[in-house]
Amino acid sequence: KVYEMVFELPDNKVLGITHSDISDHRVLRQYTSDKLRIRYLGPQSKAKGYYAIKDALDELWKIRQDFVLDVHFTPTTSAPYLIGHDRYSYDQLESIFNETDILVCPSIWFETFGFTVLEALSYGVPVIISDHVGARDVLGTDCGMVYKNDDLSSLVNLLRDLDGNKLTAMNKAICDHQEIMTMKDLAEETYKIYH
Repeated sequence: KVYEMVFELPDNKVLGITHSDISDHRVLRQYTSDKLRIRYLGPQSKAKGYYAIKDALDELWKIRQDFVLDVHFTPTTSAPYLIGHDRYSYDQLESIFNETDILVCPSIWFETFGFTVLEALSYGVPVIISDHVGARDVLGTDCGMVYKNDDLSSLVNLLRDLDGNKLTAMNKAICDHQEIMTMKDLAEETYKIYH
């Protein structure tokens, strides 16, 4: 859609992307924690939506205080729900996603894809993403939620209404029918397109 705003495209096909560290680790999860564990894997930047998620969670804190937001940098401002961690590497993703109920990818600027979304899905973790994140094109039905990027109240409402039942349903949908594209899949799909 973004390309079509500037170009008249000839015959084309949308092809998802992946990287070599993504493989299928999906498992059915139990949501028994007394705190909703929200994770943001981007940098502390306006473009990637960090301040949008922080503003939304500041509002949410007025309604419910049973959540934490894990980030992987040292935040410049604190909040009672905010937990900063060191930068992470791909070999830590399993332990990171084992401690995550939902990944939020709130990009303000248009993202061509968004590997963190595919990484979360590959571990069976539901996602909430803005409509500016290109990975929405590969998000399976009921595997996560998409909100309009400039609608803060919509993001607050999605987070407010999250509970164990909704997380369980999204996790089951991911395990049942979310496609997890590997490098082999990408190579085969690319070959089919060009041959």
